[in-house]
Amino acid sequence: MASSTTVKRKEGQKNFVTYSGSVIIYLLKKNRFRPPPLTFRGWHKSSPDELTGMNLQHYDIKSLAAKKSPSVYTVLLHEIDHPLPLTVLRNGQPVDSSTADIPFLLRPLTMEYAHYRYLLANHFTQILDNDTFCWPLLMQEGDTFTQVRIDKEPRHGTLHLDLQLEGLIIRRLLDDGSHISPRTARIRDWLADFAAKRFVRLASDNWQLWDTLILDGILQDDGSCLIPPQRFSGIELIAAAGQTPQLDDLTLAITGNAQSPEQRLLNDYKIDVILDATDSEQLFIHAVTQTANRLFPLDQHALALFCEASFAVVAAPLRTLKRRRVIYDAYFAARRESGITAHRRVLRNFLQGPDFRKRAVVREAKGMIEEALSRDQQENWLLQLDGANWVLQQRNHQKEVALLEILYQHFGVTALRDAQIPGELVVPRRSFFSSLPMLLPALQEIGVELSLAGQTTVPAAIEIKINATAAGIDWFELRPEIRYNGTLFSEDEWRRALADGLFEAGGELHLLDALSLQALSLLAAMAPTQRQRKGEDVLRIPRLHILDCLALRRLGASLELAADDAKILHDLEHFSDLPSRPLPQLQAQLREYQRHGYDWLAFHYEHKFGACLADDMGLGKTLQAISLLAALQQGVLSSRTPKKKALPHLVVMPPSLLFNWESEIARFAPELRTTIYRGLDRSTDFRNTDVVLTSYDLVRRDIEKLTKLPFHVIIFDEAQAVKNLRTGITAAARRLQGTFKLALTGTPVENHLGEFWSIIDLVLPGLLGDEKDFGGARSKDEEQRLTTIIARTKPFVLRRSKDMIADELPAKIEMELRLEMNEAQKLLYQQTVNELRGTVSSAYSQQNAGQARITALAALTRLRRLCLDPRLVGAEIEGAAPKITALCEQLQELMEEGHSVLVFSQFTTFLDLIEPALAAEGIPWLRLDGSTPVAQRKDLVHRFQGSKVPQVFLLSLKAGGRGLNLTRASYVIHLDPWWNPAVENQASDRAHRIGQTRTVTVLRLLMQHTVEEKMMMLKSRKEKLFKALLEEGRDAGDVPLTRADFEFLIEG
Repeated sequence: MASSTTVKRKEGQKNFVTYSGSVIIYLLKKNRFRPPPLTFRGWHKSSPDELTGMNLQHYDIKSLAAKKSPSVYTVLLHEIDHPLPLTVLRNGQPVDSSTADIPFLLRPLTMEYAHYRYLLANHFTQILDNDTFCWPLLMQEGDTFTQVRIDKEPRHGTLHLDLQLEGLIIRRLLDDGSHISPRTARIRDWLADFAAKRFVRLASDNWQLWDTLILDGILQDDGSCLIPPQRFSGIELIAAAGQTPQLDDLTLAITGNAQSPEQRLLNDYKIDVILDATDSEQLFIHAVTQTANRLFPLDQHALALFCEASFAVVAAPLRTLKRRRVIYDAYFAARRESGITAHRRVLRNFLQGPDFRKRAVVREAKGMIEEALSRDQQENWLLQLDGANWVLQQRNHQKEVALLEILYQHFGVTALRDAQIPGELVVPRRSFFSSLPMLLPALQEIGVELSLAGQTTVPAAIEIKINATAAGIDWFELRPEIRYNGTLFSEDEWRRALADGLFEAGGELHLLDALSLQALSLLAAMAPTQRQRKGEDVLRIPRLHILDCLALRRLGASLELAADDAKILHDLEHFSDLPSRPLPQLQAQLREYQRHGYDWLAFHYEHKFGACLADDMGLGKTLQAISLLAALQQGVLSSRTPKKKALPHLVVMPPSLLFNWESEIARFAPELRTTIYRGLDRSTDFRNTDVVLTSYDLVRRDIEKLTKLPFHVIIFDEAQAVKNLRTGITAAARRLQGTFKLALTGTPVENHLGEFWSIIDLVLPGLLGDEKDFGGARSKDEEQRLTTIIARTKPFVLRRSKDMIADELPAKIEMELRLEMNEAQKLLYQQTVNELRGTVSSAYSQQNAGQARITALAALTRLRRLCLDPRLVGAEIEGAAPKITALCEQLQELMEEGHSVLVFSQFTTFLDLIEPALAAEGIPWLRLDGSTPVAQRKDLVHRFQGSKVPQVFLLSLKAGGRGLNLTRASYVIHLDPWWNPAVENQASDRAHRIGQTRTVTVLRLLMQHTVEEKMMMLKSRKEKLFKALLEEGRDAGDVPLTRADFEFLIEG
């Protein structure tokens, strides 16, 4: 172990214990040990005063530097790139850290360990800054040593850019006018210029750009850099909003004459699309700005959020695509708002949900977005040469962000991933060309060009002419001609143009505009390839598919048809132009819209089509259908069945509507003989029957008998009963044989478009192709294909809303009554939410999608039951359930005012709990649910409708929500809301329909801060799908409950 020596301490002096090879300092103050900032080998002979000086916070440089040395010391400055390019010489010979008696201030300069050099450079420059360097500073050239002049006056450095004939000359200058030579070495804030033999102190240098600019140039002997003008890409500058960047550290000149730059706004942006020569399935997209005949990428500083480097340094959860998508959506949404408060509100709305539960994730995501928003407050400029002039051009930040948002909207977050520069994307070729018809107009709207493989592309409209002639009863033959500027395309050419989205003509590149692309896509879907047609030029399509030609005509195609066929298609397109048919004798006066509905049904019957009457609930679909049956029975319409063998009509419906149809036929067309096909002794002998009434379930049971019987008109009432192709009821209904099939439904689509396909294919087989093709189109998101599907059905689906008869119906008022859970119920609800959240998450992680959805629905049902009454989930709590208490209070008040009330619940077990509460309050009631025998249902409805006193009618949503006429009620109460608005509306319209004379109030009882409130939020999505399909003729997307929906709901 090394020996130690204790040095006696003077008054107020610290104790030092020295070991061979190290120094340890004890601070007597508070007896705390403090290690020295540096440990130096070979200093054990130094005096205590010198050792104290090594504590860099305390030593006095001037007093130590005044000590005399018998030897001559000099410092040699090397012309090398090194943190400390110095060598200490004693009497002309280099010394190292082991040499004894080196002046204290010079000893650190002899350290050889690399990790000391940066600290020792500080030591050296501190000696210079404090004017205590008293040794000669030399430089060596060959065998000659020259003393370097130390210039201690602080100098400021600038860059001088001068465009000369030979190119752009860049020099580093000092404020005394001197040039910096290429032979330099930098030690902190000091610069050694070996050519000038001086050592200069720099106050500021502003030469940060030098190292970047010289990469494009050639260093000259005089220390300047020559850059060919074509290689000078400009200098990026940043300024505060509303300000111009300061050029104090740059001087600009043209052939030696100083010049101030002209200020301009950059506005010339374009999209360059480059085909990948190594991968035919990929292409590159570059968003650039063009100025002075040069292309520049988008602003990498202001738009750093769209560079992969921004995500490389964040926590792993934020790198996932789903969270990155939210970050981008939040950024774009926040930019559309003004003010910090609005920005914070937007970020709160976006940064929530299951993907942003952790505060650290939210905090980091918020920081990224706020940083990007703060850069919106800066202005970014480009300093460039435009010919023989300097220009300072301001980037159009708004346009650059808009351009990025368009690319993001069309290609998604996946395309932006891995981008090294904002606006540089790699996208699948198919995705690009399918997006092109919508992408190009969006770019043109903000003034951005699109260049493909170096050629500017422009929209091109083609001409389509189709000659269509009937070929037999069920077929049409088409002869299409496709031209551009009079030039006829072969089938191969137009199919290739469709595949690529563009074509060459006249030596130019043309991009199919949106209408042309849609039209060619529709034509391609209609027509098999020529090879499939075995070389024939004529396209042969089913009669129903001639309607696709109507869609082509709407897209600008010219369609030539025989006069009779043209008239049929015109009538299909223009319902209001249908000729009026003679009306049958009815015990009712048809309203104007009902008269049009009868004409529409007659038209489809006469022309051998099927039909779907999808009027709003309460508009009299039953009466319009009875009108058609009466017209055929009375001979007002010519029957399509043999006269010698009259066939009965068949009406299939839910069992609760059998008596309603029977009474409606007896009321409006009493001459029609009806038979209800039900009961144990039911018979298929319909010889003396005009109309057979039966239920869907009996059709399923007796399909083997019924499929052998031909019927005239088959009507499927409440046709949503056959929406599921996987059920036995739907399979049986599709086997029924009839001359004309008609679907009646107010809700042809409740959850997804597959239900719509099932109903349409029932009455118009083959119109939408087979189920596999339809489902495939949905799964592939082929928007054009879906547009075709919806367009095909428009002539065969008639939908009128209650707005048409608004003046004939009283007002409908919808209200919500929010209730608070009692404390015990609230505690139980939160415990259940915590339990079920994990259950649902595990289900989606460990089960397939179908099983997970069943698990999630079960969890959702449990929460809904708990909102109604804890007893429904097997729990007992003190006090009455708030919903039952509120219901009884509402009913007492309404009945005292003379109102009859319909009370709906999806849970018959809840109705069981309500009945004792009503009895205790002395409130009389009637009840109808799925267990009520069909024979009793008719009597219950008559009792309610004919009552002279206010009545309460308890109804299950499924059994009582369809087909019933309950206009005696002026109030409808929904006890448990559901996300499907079509089901709720259908139930409410039992009271709000033709025949109602009083205002109808719909009241929903909702538990606050529970799944019930969130269900009301989801209802709007279902309404979108319904309106888009039936009222606007477009596809709103498939919107069943998703995993995200379940997680949102189960959060409570």
